[in-house]
Formats: sequence, C-alpha cells, structure tokens
Amino acid sequence: PTAIPNITTLFTAIISVGNCQNSDTVRVIVNQEVPNPFVSVSNQCEEDTIQFLATSGLNTNNISWFWDLGNGNNSNLQNPTHQYPIAGNYLISLLVTNLDNACETKIYETVDVYAKPTADFLADDVCFGELTSYNDISTSADGNLMQWMWDFGDAAGLSAQQNPFYKYVTQGTYAVTLNVISDYGCEHEITKNVIVNELPIADFLITEACLNDFNLFQSTSTIGMGNITNWYWTFGDGTTFVGDRETDHTYQTEGSFDVSLVVTSDKGCEGSITKQAVVYPLPNPSFTSEYICIGDNTAFYDNSNITSGNIIAWNWNFGDGLGVANYNNPSYTYQNVGTYTVSLTLLSDKLCESTITNNITISPLPNVDIYAMEKVCVGEEIKLIDLSLVENGYITDWNWNLGDGNSANSQEVYHSYNSAGVYSVSLDVTSNFGCTKSRIYINMINVYSNPIADFM
Repeated sequence: PTAIPNITTLFTAIISVGNCQNSDTVRVIVNQEVPNPFVSVSNQCEEDTIQFLATSGLNTNNISWFWDLGNGNNSNLQNPTHQYPIAGNYLISLLVTNLDNACETKIYETVDVYAKPTADFLADDVCFGELTSYNDISTSADGNLMQWMWDFGDAAGLSAQQNPFYKYVTQGTYAVTLNVISDYGCEHEITKNVIVNELPIADFLITEACLNDFNLFQSTSTIGMGNITNWYWTFGDGTTFVGDRETDHTYQTEGSFDVSLVVTSDKGCEGSITKQAVVYPLPNPSFTSEYICIGDNTAFYDNSNITSGNIIAWNWNFGDGLGVANYNNPSYTYQNVGTYTVSLTLLSDKLCESTITNNITISPLPNVDIYAMEKVCVGEEIKLIDLSLVENGYITDWNWNLGDGNSANSQEVYHSYNSAGVYSVSLDVTSNFGCTKSRIYINMINVYSNPIADFM
C-alpha cells in the first residue's frame, strides 16, 4: 500500500500467516518546511540585463538555489542577472533546496526575450536658416514602435514626434540622437551627424561710371568652409548675368540702379546683397558764335548744361591749329578766311566728358571802292557809284555819308551840293555774309561856285 501523509505519522504493519501473525511499526516524519518558490523577471529585451527575483516560501535561510537559465548558463544566486544576446523564448528552471531537511522544489518559467527595435533616420544637410526635416525609418521585429525621443545635439532641441522639423540657430555639425521604444519596452538609439551648412556672405565692389562707359562689378563674397561656385548678377535695368565673380555692364541711361548679387556655395547655400550702381550724366555741350568776319573778334557763347552736378572745365579748340581756350565764353580772332571746325569739350565734377563740334565760316570783308565826279559846280548833280567787291559774295547794303549832312543807301547815288567847298565822302558796305567795311575819301569832291554873269 501507499500513503501520502500530511503530518508525521506512526504506521504499523501486521503480517498474518495462518494462525500466526507478526507486526512492525514505523514512524514517518513529514517535514512541513518544503520550499514553495516564486519567480519574477523584469527587462525582458535582448542584450538587456535581466533581473531574476526568487522567493523560497521558507522560514529558514539555509537554502540552496540553482537556476538553469535556458541557454546553457546557470547560477547559484538567489537573484541572478543575465543578458540574452538573442531574442527568443527561453525555458528556465529554479531548484530550491531546504538544507535543513533536504526538501527541494523545482519550478519552470518561460521567459520571452524580445528583440530590440532598430533606430534609424534620414536627414538632409541644410543651409543655415532652413528647417531640417527628420524622417524616422526605424523598425521593430517584435511589437510596434510606441515612442520616439529626439535630441538634436545643440543642447536645446528635443522632440517626441516621429518625424519632426527643427531649425538650428547656428551653423555647424550636430550629433543627433534618436531613441525609439517598442510596445514591449525595448529601446534602441542611434546617433548621426547632421550638417547645417553656412551661408556665403555676399558682397561686391562697384566702380562709378559716366553714361556710355561701363560699371565694373567685383565680388568680394566670402565663405568660411567650402567654396563659392556661382554668381548671379541682377543689374536693375532688366538685365542679368550668371557665372563670373567679376563682370561689367553698360547702362543705357543715367541714374541709380539697384544691383543684386546672389552667390551660391558648393553646398547649394545662397547669400545675397543689393547695392546701388550710379551712372553719372554727361554734359550736354552747346555753343553759338557771333562776328564771323575776318578781322573781327569772334565771340563764342557756351550754352551747355548737365542734368545733375556741375560743369567744371571747358576746353575749346578753334580749329586753326593755333587757337585754344579753357573757360566758358571765349573770343578769338581768326587770321584767315575759311571754314573751321570748332570743338568744345566739357568735364563735369564727376569727371564725365563730352564733346561737340560745329563748323564756322570766317568770311572776307568787302573791298570798298567808289567812282564819283570829283569836280562839280554848285547845284550840279553828281553821280557816285559803288564799285565794291567781296570774294565769293556780293554787296547787299550801302550807307553813304555825302559830307554835307546828307546820306544815301543805294549802290548809285545822285546828289547836288548847294554850297561851294571841299567834301569828304564815306561809304559803309555790307556783304551777304554780314561783313561790313567802311572807307572815307577825304576831300574827294570839289564843288565850285558858279560864275556871276553881269554886263554893263
């Protein structure tokens, strides 16, 4: 027979054979201090340090512990720790022995070790001032991702969004960390460098110019790291130019123009600046002249102007290889008749220069000559005829002074003197060129008294 006593019990066995019998007694001691262990496990993720916690259910501390951790490893500690390098399901056992009475109990537990998620992300390099876009590409073999924690590496920026945006306040390289946690509490993190590229500092020099000259533009743009690879010029008059750090441009009108330069680095980052280019006006030269007859002092009158600024210098060339002047309203006496090319060059206070040329003709003076009856009687009509000539021209006006207070203005003059005497005659003639010459004939006309007839 079998028996499972719960308490210490005295068992008697009686054996009978016929009329004979015999008996024996045995005392079975039942120990009440039998281990009743309990096991708990935490942090069940691969590569994590898993803490195994056990209780014996005994009042004594004279206990032995033996763990079989399910992967060939064991431990004699009550509360061991262990790292499972590979995710999976592990059957563990714990044998607890009461060393006071050699009673032991063995229990089994299945430990689920979950795979850690794999943290990863994408982020493009950006230019300073732009938003960096972070794209989570993390994966999880066990369970789903539940939490994301970003550290943007600048000691300021954090985010719990899956796909955040972030703007850095300075350029540079940042070590960005992403930590992801699965719904099993398993976590993984990754750190990558994200670059915020610096912007080039755009700047340029401009030379001022006069109308019809070119303005020169020279980029002085800089960048600390990398190179500037492209220059885009906008000249403010509807024209542009792409390519070189130095260029020139000729404006069609005077004035101020907003010139912009956009420079691009080898990382695609842009910097820009706008400055004013100035195109100064040219002087508008103009002049007239008077008294264009040989021997006269020919006057030149400057009628020039300029839309802004001032004219500061005049340079005259009178075209005969001799005459020059450097003030605004000169005069000049030509030595020979002919046509001369007179030039006037002006200089403004912005050193802008322009020139005009005009042809002037220096005309000859008439050669004055007359014919007259030099001896006449009082009351007798006298004839005076102009015989003046002018080279390549003709006489258009006459002004006679007949010496007795009378005058005439025709080519031929008929006149009678009322008193005897000697008279001087003068003639002013003007040619079709407007040139006038005078000549006086001293005591030319002798007027005699008429005889007085008488008889006895």
